[in-house]
Amino acid sequence: MLLTKILSQREDIAWKEIDEQIILMDLGPKKMVHRLNSVGSFIWKELNGKNDLAAIMSAVCAEYSISKELAEKDLLEFIGNMEKLGVIVGS
Repeated sequence: MLLTKILSQREDIAWKEIDEQIILMDLGPKKMVHRLNSVGSFIWKELNGKNDLAAIMSAVCAEYSISKELAEKDLLEFIGNMEKLGVIVGS
């Protein structure tokens, strides 16, 4: 996956932040509820249709004081999971 990719949250996904964790609610045909950990929650909020994945990766590095390699691995794993769930869109 290219880090130049720009993704955003699907507009019809409801979400709420509770104690640094985000709860996603897909009220469409899937009727899915999914809880994100603190890192996933941070990434979710960055998926605004403006930031490319490279910028999000840099923000994760800065926020959590981790290496670029670990941030990229975690980011791409998270994005893959969110794509499987169908809760993000973009090019």
